[in-house]
Amino acid sequence: MRIDSVATWVALDQFNGVPKPLIDWHKSLGLGAFFPKIANGLTKWVGLEPHFKAAGEAGLEKWAWVYCWGHVGEGVGFGQHAKALGVTLLVLDVEREWESKAGLWQSSREATARRLINEIRSGGGYTGDLALCSWWHAKGNTKVPYRVFLDECKFNMPQMYHIGRYDTAGAAALVSDSLQMYAEVANWPPEKTIPVLAAFGQSFGNPLRWWKTTIPQMQATFERAKEHGCQSVTYYSTDYLMGRAGHEAPKVYEGAMVDALKALQPSGQPPAPPPPPDDQPIPIRLEVPAGRAEVEVVEV
Repeated sequence: MRIDSVATWVALDQFNGVPKPLIDWHKSLGLGAFFPKIANGLTKWVGLEPHFKAAGEAGLEKWAWVYCWGHVGEGVGFGQHAKALGVTLLVLDVEREWESKAGLWQSSREATARRLINEIRSGGGYTGDLALCSWWHAKGNTKVPYRVFLDECKFNMPQMYHIGRYDTAGAAALVSDSLQMYAEVANWPPEKTIPVLAAFGQSFGNPLRWWKTTIPQMQATFERAKEHGCQSVTYYSTDYLMGRAGHEAPKVYEGAMVDALKALQPSGQPPAPPPPPDDQPIPIRLEVPAGRAEVEVVEV
């Protein structure tokens, strides 16, 4: 088993927005895919064409993720944007915002899921692979129609973040529990699952409650996924590792975490490049959807 990718929240914030150093960093870790966020609901994240071009030239697969809000028509934008960028795996991040707009009844939520897929395919013209990226606790978070989504997906990529678990055994157990739940709820096998594991920390909005994954936990979750037959994993996030995460996180380069990821890969990978320069992150460039006077940017 190997690490396919490290998901990126804001690619333009890494290495001053210059594509090559970020792509070189991916290659140095032996990653096979470039995996940034490209849209937030109706809002496309623009300016990423040079990054995807550089990723393709470097031999990386072009993955991308979008945060789903449940708006009518957002799937059209997802599909069009992914198609234009040459994305081969489009990952649908389905969480609370989507749930809040998908309806009260299971039938309406299933219809909303089918509408999103149809918009991506028919309206957006996207023909590449899809993956679902949702809750790790599939039996506790019942508002997502997992089977409806996964019927249209090549992979399942649950967010198996052991947030709030400080012991290594508990972190590994979460991986087992999540895989078992998806087997029961959606009849989905580990062989078609790419767990998204934690390489970050957060404060729950309270600095006194700071949690951060440990390197033994990163190793244990990787090994547990391997034991269950997963073919690969992904970690989140490049932003945190680079010291470019949200306001809660310390702005430091997590060199020990990066080295730990490299050590989990098959042997023979070149050394990681130096950390990015210590400068101010550049602003996110957003495309305002037609007919809307402004866009509220929500950190998710």
